[in-house]
Amino acid sequence: MAELVSQGPFASISEERTARRLAEELPDKWLIVCNKMFVSPRGEQFEVDYIIVGRHHIFVADEKNISGQVRSNENDWTLSSGQLRRNPLNKLHLIAGRLAGYIRDRFPQLRTELAGHFVEAVVIMSAPDARVTPNDPRVPRQVLSIENAAAKLQEYDSEAKASGSSISQWRHDIIECLHLLSTPPPTPETIGAYSIVEKVDVRPYSTTYLAQIQRGAATEERILKVYDLTALRIQERDRQVQVMQRGFQAILRLEDKVLVPEVHEPFPFDDRFWVVPYAQWDLQPLGALLSTDTPPDFQRRLTIVQRLFEAVTRLHEAGVVHRNLSPHTVCIRTHDNGDVDVGLTGFEFARIQAEQTMAGDLTGLYEAATAYEAPEVLADLSLASEATDFYSAAIIALELLTEKSAAQLLSECKSAPDCVISEAVAAQEHNLEGLLDALVLLIISEPASRMELVDDILRMLHEVAATSERPSDGQTEDGPEELTVYAKGDIIDNQYRVDHVFKPGATAVAYLVTDQHYEGQYVLKQIFHEERLRRLAGTEFTALKDLRHDAIVRLYDVRGPDSEFHLKLEYVPGSSLEELAGEFPWPADRTHEVARNLLDALAYLAEKDIYHRDISPRNIVVSDAGAKLIDFGVAHVDADAGITTVGTPRYRAPEIDGGGEWDASCDVYAASVVLFRALTGEYPFRITETSSDKSELVDLAHLGLDEVTEQYARELQRGCHPDREQRYSSARDLLEALERVIARPPAEAEGDWVENEIVMDLQAIYKNSRSGNADNRGLDTRFAQDTYVDTLLDTSLIPEIAGGNFLLVLLTGNPGDGKTAFLEHVRRHLEQAGAEFASQDDNGWEASANGRVFSANYDASESHRGERADAILDRMLQPLAGSSPPPRDLQFTSLLAINDGRLRDYFLHNDRYRWLGSVIGQKLLRLEADDEPRVALVDLKSRCLTSGSDEGSALFERVLSAIVHHEGWSKCDACKAREECIIRFNRDSLADAAHGATTRARLADLFHLTHLRGARHTTIRDLRSALSYIIAGIRSCKEIHEEVRSGKRVDDWHHALYFNAVFNPADELDDELDDLKQYDVGGYPAPRWGRFLHYNRGHDKQSKINEMLLSGFQRSQRSLAGVSFAAQQAGWYPMMQRRLYFEMDAESVQAHDERRPLPEKLLPYAHARSFEEVVSGKADLHSVREWLCEAISASDGIMSPDVREGHLCVRTAYNETQELTVFKRHPVEHFTCKIVLPADGRFIESCPNTVEFAHVSGDPRLRIHLDLFELLMRMRDGYVPEVLEWEPYLVDLEQFKTRLQRLQSDEVILMESGRVLHRVYQQDGRLIREAVTARSDDR
Repeated sequence: MAELVSQGPFASISEERTARRLAEELPDKWLIVCNKMFVSPRGEQFEVDYIIVGRHHIFVADEKNISGQVRSNENDWTLSSGQLRRNPLNKLHLIAGRLAGYIRDRFPQLRTELAGHFVEAVVIMSAPDARVTPNDPRVPRQVLSIENAAAKLQEYDSEAKASGSSISQWRHDIIECLHLLSTPPPTPETIGAYSIVEKVDVRPYSTTYLAQIQRGAATEERILKVYDLTALRIQERDRQVQVMQRGFQAILRLEDKVLVPEVHEPFPFDDRFWVVPYAQWDLQPLGALLSTDTPPDFQRRLTIVQRLFEAVTRLHEAGVVHRNLSPHTVCIRTHDNGDVDVGLTGFEFARIQAEQTMAGDLTGLYEAATAYEAPEVLADLSLASEATDFYSAAIIALELLTEKSAAQLLSECKSAPDCVISEAVAAQEHNLEGLLDALVLLIISEPASRMELVDDILRMLHEVAATSERPSDGQTEDGPEELTVYAKGDIIDNQYRVDHVFKPGATAVAYLVTDQHYEGQYVLKQIFHEERLRRLAGTEFTALKDLRHDAIVRLYDVRGPDSEFHLKLEYVPGSSLEELAGEFPWPADRTHEVARNLLDALAYLAEKDIYHRDISPRNIVVSDAGAKLIDFGVAHVDADAGITTVGTPRYRAPEIDGGGEWDASCDVYAASVVLFRALTGEYPFRITETSSDKSELVDLAHLGLDEVTEQYARELQRGCHPDREQRYSSARDLLEALERVIARPPAEAEGDWVENEIVMDLQAIYKNSRSGNADNRGLDTRFAQDTYVDTLLDTSLIPEIAGGNFLLVLLTGNPGDGKTAFLEHVRRHLEQAGAEFASQDDNGWEASANGRVFSANYDASESHRGERADAILDRMLQPLAGSSPPPRDLQFTSLLAINDGRLRDYFLHNDRYRWLGSVIGQKLLRLEADDEPRVALVDLKSRCLTSGSDEGSALFERVLSAIVHHEGWSKCDACKAREECIIRFNRDSLADAAHGATTRARLADLFHLTHLRGARHTTIRDLRSALSYIIAGIRSCKEIHEEVRSGKRVDDWHHALYFNAVFNPADELDDELDDLKQYDVGGYPAPRWGRFLHYNRGHDKQSKINEMLLSGFQRSQRSLAGVSFAAQQAGWYPMMQRRLYFEMDAESVQAHDERRPLPEKLLPYAHARSFEEVVSGKADLHSVREWLCEAISASDGIMSPDVREGHLCVRTAYNETQELTVFKRHPVEHFTCKIVLPADGRFIESCPNTVEFAHVSGDPRLRIHLDLFELLMRMRDGYVPEVLEWEPYLVDLEQFKTRLQRLQSDEVILMESGRVLHRVYQQDGRLIREAVTARSDDR
């Protein structure tokens, strides 16, 4: 049985019952600490029901006594009663993180010795019938039923032990620390004149209560929001009250303009609290509506969006900026006539125009609903504006209209804005694409540009609403009749069990049912209105009653208006083309499978004088059995067709848009548009931001199609020609034309199918080559010899070796650094100079020239032909043995490739080589006393492949140029696949005479980031392997030839384009490629480019993108066929951003629009250029020292310029009771900043990548590479890092600060509740304490 510790009363009976049950079911030595509160260093107060300490893991847990089903999402829980509650996991995750930090602050050694997560959040549902839906992906693990809670906690505890994040050795100290936590105050019985019913919600800075107050004989309910005034980072009481009055004043200003809750006069309570009473109101939070199984119909959701934008507009007209809009603070009320009221709550953080902002004072209280807050507000509440309110409104609007979560919408808006616009919405009877485009654009726009879109959005909302209120065929509708709506499991007509409820359409709702009498599945339809029922049921039955075709849905029964259902149809399993649109473009043969079924069905209908009139992707279902046409809701026989505007707008023939009459060619038109989209991923006509220009067909040349696909598309364009007279008049004619295209063999390009040896050679040097690795050591192949480039070793070291300047040359480094290749070059040089070779094999050689003996060993760790490695070295180095220096005239030179461990083991502790061991030791330590020039120690790990003073001089550039300019590529000129070969496209892009140097330089910048990060050394072999993959990938010439012959590309073909391959989209197991993937320019949002790409994503606008790219590449564009928005959808945006990085014409772009970011601005490092200037010696190190002092001070919360200017402040103590923090303040002059220079600059290409920041005493020292520099510079600007993302660097920083805390300082800073109060220092032997008035940057 676990130990249960509770120092105060439980909040409820269920909380106590749960605690005692857990104690009974958990094992001995477990501890349950109940009802604890702790205050974080930020001043936040946290209450938690239970802290459960296992043997290896800690859990923070809340008990929830909630019955029935709870619908969850990442923000909210909706109870079965319809009440909306905040998702408790969010608060508990925050508490878990803060508690872990609280424990680590008390035991600093845990920061390094216990790096993993050791505190986990869980919710325990104590009601036996509670069930939480897993829409929030955290629910399955972190929401536990009372029945399985103890077992699950023990399971998770065992996992912590297995993962190496066990607290076991610190468990006793942690428990002592937890016992010191305070107990939260009990729930008060009364607050002022209010009787407290229950505590509703607890936040770090506020508590919400349900309360009652007597008004005469009546008892009225109120919601009391109680704020802790001490959480405000201000001392003056008047200012505290002024801040707390803000929400009250905002509501009073809005009462006659916007629907807001009734608020009563706020009042102080118990000297430290501020109470705001609200009346209960009958509006429901929007979040509750979003999480129901049956969300409102589309028309009602559209109305909510319209009312929301109108409410926000009136809010701003009244001079109020809300600053906290979310589904929690937007509430709705629905009237019987279908109208909707939208009200707003949550004005605690509102800003009232013409009054001084209090954002700085509210920062501590502000809890952003991050999925709905604009980026600038998350950074600084004072930056909130009308534009940020409309940002939040746009997120909420898209959540309603697309039925996607806010988190998903944010991700898609940043990476693939068009994925936001779901086909399901776009295919409604309303044309929403313009509205949705505008909402997405508002979200990805800069704040200054958002307001320009608001009027357009309001206009489009009114237009769409007006259109949607009218029937599409001009008929007058009756109001909605009462109709039973069924749910899964219900029985219809005592016969049909509902298996699934389809999404309601504009006129009907459909159910997938099982016939319990005769078995089999069917679709039952209910029509919404009696008048439409008579009309639609009649026409649909008329159209379908006699039809028998394999590609047309069967109608089995039709019922009258009083029936429980109205139509019984064949169930067609499969997916609609609308649902499959993410796979477009399809190959011609797959598209033709659908075309054959669809056009044959239309030809059959035409023979019976029937027009479908709504051919669209949602009405075509594809299954293994083929494609089938469904939904004849607007079908007519020829005699009844008349002049009616029905059908889906984008697929409707232009003459129908203009009021013309239907005929068979109109169905052909719609089918051609559908098939063209499937084939190319594009519409066949020009699309603008808000409409379709069907009179202008797209130029097929821009689509980059192969010959068969282009001809197929041409026939489909004839099928949807805007002029009815030039269009295929019948589906049969179009089908016959398409059959001829498919049957025609594609013409082959001139030439042969060339399998180029250079491709095989290049792929062989890739680490994961499917053909095995050749050329992994030395100069094993002709290709390796042809593409070898001279290094400083060749140009500087070889002449000195040949000149007899060295007795011993030691080459250390990693496998692949080129040690063996270099020794091979030395051998060749000596051979050309006339040296005589006594021996040479795969382990080395021995030669003599001009009376001097030269010997080389390729690997000093290897035995060879039965001779031990030590014996080989002893034989080679015998002239250097002993404790005295060898004679000056010794004619001997030995060259050794040796790893670091072998070097130290063999030489530093070997009595045979006392003199040599001493020399090597001095060189390893880089001591100034090293005065032996006849021994060279060359550490190739210090080599930087991307360093070079002149353009094209870096090893990287010369290695890459040697590969892409190899004469063997000329064979590809005669290959039939040359115009569509991605390998040739990649090589041509990097070898291009006009722009190849620019592209190669941008690639070099990526590799240089790896060097600046200092995380891993890139060897020559690593570089060649990565370049092999980037250029040639893994598909052989033969496989590419087969793709070109068949016209079928593999699904991931675009991964092989060089600008994608660089970032390893296929997740190849390669360290170098993994490093590059971290810099993926397509994975980071660039708002300006995002907007530009969003509005130029169609092929008809490709010219605008081309204007931003370098022009004049000498390469085939056919390899880019299919790299279109529709082809790749979500993947297109990152692909285009990557291509922009490599091929952007920076000068042209800047001249065109100086606001567009340069290529380096697409990288994830904001301060890489600054760091490069620092380590290259171009930056003033005194300024760098000041930056670092400011950054480290900021990391401990010191942001005031007055306090940190000229000093480094480090936190040394924190008093929880007094909320007092103590900082030591060190003058900047007490620190040094220097560049760490690599060794052996004479013989290897080197570039510093390390800055050392140290106290003048020499301890502590902080070695800074790019990542830590980036973190520090961001923190200097106020950034608060995510622990998971930056943990290794935060650990380094904490270790430095911990050591710095031990040093004496001349003064300290005292800070209370986040406000600087005093500095304390000595003067003339006296202790001086003076107040500090910090400059405020609050706006």
